[in-house]
Amino acid sequence: MGFLTGHELTWMPEALRILRDELPNIDVMISSQYPRYLLRACRRKNRCAFLRKERAMPDLAFRLLVKEPLVGDLAK
Repeated sequence: MGFLTGHELTWMPEALRILRDELPNIDVMISSQYPRYLLRACRRKNRCAFLRKERAMPDLAFRLLVKEPLVGDLAK
């Protein structure tokens, strides 16, 4: 299961809870990477990841889980 770097703590606890409830004998490997690496892993190894939708990867299925607010210039 892949997560965008920096977002593991947001999604991992709930994702693991759901997996344990639904598939108690599943083995899970966690990976925290940048989008480019997560997308390659999903494409090659039939894996799942929590990341933003990429138009450059139309062959991958994406499911919207949450909308994040757009943050403006933080230097102001």
